[in-house]
Amino acid sequence: MRTKFSLFLLFALLPATPLLAGEADNSLDTLMQALAANGDSKAYFTETRTSRLTRKPIESSGTLAFVFPDNLIRQIEKPKAVLFEVQGDRVIISRNGKAQSRSLAQLGAARAFIESLRATLAGDQQALQQYYRLALTADGHSWQLVLTPQDHALAKKISQIQISGDFYSSDAVAERQARVTVVEVIERNGSRTVTQLMAIQ
Repeated sequence: MRTKFSLFLLFALLPATPLLAGEADNSLDTLMQALAANGDSKAYFTETRTSRLTRKPIESSGTLAFVFPDNLIRQIEKPKAVLFEVQGDRVIISRNGKAQSRSLAQLGAARAFIESLRATLAGDQQALQQYYRLALTADGHSWQLVLTPQDHALAKKISQIQISGDFYSSDAVAERQARVTVVEVIERNGSRTVTQLMAIQ
């Protein structure tokens, strides 16, 4: 069974200048700190996957929860109920009352999404840079982080991952926070998966 995960949104309100990771460490540090300030989070998601192998896009929806620092819980509600729980380097897939456990290494392109999303939600820049070259575009309202695979095997499957979001402030946390609103995964075979997120307060 081939498992697919994903998420992304182009949210550019003001003109911004692209900043390479090596040239803008302070800007990346600021974004990572703002992401880490969220701690645990939960969002509704809608996902659309397009592929040359299917006549029309495949759509799904449900909820996605992140438990700091590295657990993801993805509950697909439509078109069919499926629960994915990512714990460390394992994924538990539950459907029709049955559960299977797999290692992330078995998930192929989906592993790239999981690792990139977890590290981004945790604000873990070091983990991101183990797998990807980073390029950040940001202004005072929104941001977009483009991840280009550095690993040869991964680069053969994934062309690019684009993670976008916005900045916000809350009464509960003193520092500025950042949230992910969309992740787009672009595969070498032409497939594209876009997942949009809406935070659950």
